[in-house]
Formats: sequence, structure tokens, C-alpha cells
Amino acid sequence: MQRMSTSLDATMTRFALSLMGALGAMGCASEPTSSSNTERKPSDKTGYEKLENGMIVRHGAATCDPAISQPACKGTEDRKDCSSDADCKDGPHGKCITGTAGPGPSMAPYTFCGCVYSCATDSDCDKDRVCLCGDVEGGRSECIRAFCRGDSDCEDGSCAYSSYFDGCHNDKFLQCKSADDKCQTNADCEKGTTCSLAIDYKKTKATWACRGVPCTVGRPLVIDGVERFAKAIERHEWLTLQREALGVSLAPAERTRVAHHYLRTAALEHASVASFARFSLGLMALGAPADLLAAASQAALDEVRHAKLCYGLAHAYGAGPQGPAPLPDATMPISVDVVSFTRALVLEGCVGETLSALEARAAAEAASDPSLAETLTSIAEDELRHALLAFRTLGWLARAFDEARTAALEALDDAKRALETQATEPELGMPEHGLFAEHDRVALRAAAFRTTVVEPVTHVLQRASNESTCRPTMSSVPASSRA
Repeated sequence: MQRMSTSLDATMTRFALSLMGALGAMGCASEPTSSSNTERKPSDKTGYEKLENGMIVRHGAATCDPAISQPACKGTEDRKDCSSDADCKDGPHGKCITGTAGPGPSMAPYTFCGCVYSCATDSDCDKDRVCLCGDVEGGRSECIRAFCRGDSDCEDGSCAYSSYFDGCHNDKFLQCKSADDKCQTNADCEKGTTCSLAIDYKKTKATWACRGVPCTVGRPLVIDGVERFAKAIERHEWLTLQREALGVSLAPAERTRVAHHYLRTAALEHASVASFARFSLGLMALGAPADLLAAASQAALDEVRHAKLCYGLAHAYGAGPQGPAPLPDATMPISVDVVSFTRALVLEGCVGETLSALEARAAAEAASDPSLAETLTSIAEDELRHALLAFRTLGWLARAFDEARTAALEALDDAKRALETQATEPELGMPEHGLFAEHDRVALRAAAFRTTVVEPVTHVLQRASNESTCRPTMSSVPASSRA
């Protein structure tokens, strides 16, 4: 399974950074600060300054410290893309550092050596970029995209810094502030969103706006401890996208096996629509905030699209026109209490969706057909956003209900034991078609469990414990409700 193992470290690292980066932005909303407050602190020597309203501006050319604090490669790492700083030639101030991508299949740390780069002045960057000093946000200095280079480039005198994490990537820009912008600082935005630069590349226009986390393989429909899903029947309306035939070079039995894999995946995605609907009702019963309800509804729509995509993939691999049969289990009664809701959230959301999204991303990287890779990447990005919704919901539960924290930790222990004892059947995988052998899937999930599940859950619970001032008044919410 060479293709999968080669991308394992990078894939797990991206997911861990995505989760921790997004969750790092969660927490208590600060007291509103007037966006018109532009009283400035004494300017520092780098050209950057943080104003009283929280906005960071660049007055002009900056001189930055190019030092990189990450430790140097030791030479004993599991994977080495570089051995010394001399190997790092793709940019200025290169350093060969050591890093940890997460535990390997034996649960020991999986380490690597890789090159990172820094900057001291704008001359170290491409012509459309400037040097962002490391002490602005912490970390090393780096080159970022610049639509302005200082206050003198802006009519209102504010060349401002935008940092936006969309759930997958962190975009950093410099752009002038304008009175026409939809926001000036984070105080102008609802909780869970940040005031950052929104770029419409089709109109070549950029403006500041309040932005949430859009980028986040399915949430199972579990009733009485059993996954429920609809059987596949002949239907044409679920095949909304015509595809070229895939896997035509495979032996008939192999092609049929891949087709059956995508039929089952489609059924699970279809069942996720019901799962998110029931999740929404549980949120309502417990008095969840509006942003969580809106995100849950959007996730259900995502799953409809995923189901269509996977029925289409099954058809491309030779299955007839298929779609879901009726699923009466979707309307079974729902009993909601904080403990059971939290346990299900951790097992199905924080664990299940995170690891499924990671698996989908690994499958996309291994896929040989570009259209298949594009489809799997799209699904993985949505599922990562759904996983982030689960972590956000856990944070709200832990702040609102004392019993949620214990329930979450117990569910995490259950998930760990299940991963450690999961049995697999010997079989051959076809990763180039998005189908991994079962033992490889289990190894990937076990390897990623600590960095992509345990650490984010621990982070969310610890942060919630430190944010007692965020606790809402919920005296009227019963410990058990029926939706």
C-alpha cells in the first residue's frame, strides 16, 4: 500500500492543523469593541502595529527576524526530505526542521524532516508579496499576498492584515480598509465568524466581510446501536451527473467490487441526511445556538449531494442506474438527553466523521483518475467541515452542561478501545480506484486517532472548562427532552 503510506504523514498533518487551527479560533466572544476606535499604540520597529480595536495594520516596509525556532532535523526521523539546511534551496533562509505527523500504525510517533523558509524583508518575497514578521501572530516570518504595502497605498490610511482559516487552509493578505466593507473588526461579526478578506476572483474584487468555516465520510444513522441505511433499487433521478466509464481495464469481478463499494457509500451518505435531521432536532431540544442549527441543516444538504455523487460513481463503474429505497427508520422516535447526545456526538461526529474525512482525502490522493480524485476531494472537504461542526457542538455542550465533559471523555475511551481491538479480513485493496483494503483503513484510522481526534477533543474540553463566563442561562432546559 505504498501510495497510501507515502501521503499518510502529510495528510494527517493537514487534518490536525485544520482542526486545531479552526478550534483555536473558537471560544468566548470578547466584549464588543467599537470598530471606530482607532487609537493607536506606540508603533513597533517592524512596520506592523496592533490597534486598540484589534486590527493589525502595516505602516510601511518592515524588517523582520528571519530566525526559525523549530528544532533542526536530528537525522533519526522516520522520513527525511532533507538532512541539513543546505538541502533547503527553494527559498530564502531555509531550515531543515524535525516534525511529528502523528502516531504510526504501532502508535509510536511518526517523525519526519522537512524544509521551511522565512524572510527578513520584502526583497525575500515575490513581487506581489511582502514579508509578514513572525511576532505579528507568533511563529516564523513569512511571505504573504499584498494588495497594499503600507498606509500610503490606502485612501483611508489603513493597510490592514487579514488572516482567515476556512477549515482547510489559512489565507493571509494585506488589503486596504474601506468604509464600504461589511465589517471593520471581529467585534462587528457574529460569534464563530471573523472579519477577513473575501476575494471574488471572477470580478477581481476584494472586500472585508464576516466569514465562517465553509471547508470542513458521512455521519451514520445509528438507531439502537445499529447503522441503518436504505437498499439500492433501480432509480434514474439520483444520477444527475453523467460520467465517463471508470475502471474499464479492471477484471469484471474487480469492477463489480468497486461499484458495490460506491453503492454502499452512497447508501451511507443518503442515511446521513436523516442523521443530520435527527441531530438538528436534538440541538433544538437542548437549546443550541442558531449557528449550530444552520450548519447542521447545511450539512444535510451536503449529504444529498454526496449520495448523488457516489451513486454516479457506482454507475460509472458498471452498476445500473441506482438510488435509495424508502428508509422508514429515519422517522423512528428520538429521545434526547445530554449524556447520550454527547456520547453520540463524539463517536459519530468527532471520531467517525473526522476519520472518514481523512480516509476520503487519502483515497483522493491515491486515485489515478482525475475526475474520481476531484469527487473524493470534494466529499472530503465537506466531511471535514462536518467534523468541525461536531467539535464546535461539543464545545457548546461542555460550556452549557456539566455532565457533557464526563460523557465525552467516556465516549473517547470507548472509541480508542474499539480501534485497538477492531478485527479485519484479509483482502486486496484497489487504492487507485478509491478502495482501500480493510486492514489499511483500520491502520490509517488508528494512526491518526491521537492527533486528529484525541488532541482536538481535549483542546475543546479544556477551553470550555476555562470559559465559564460563556455559560448560557439554561435553567429552563430539562436534562432529558423528547423531540
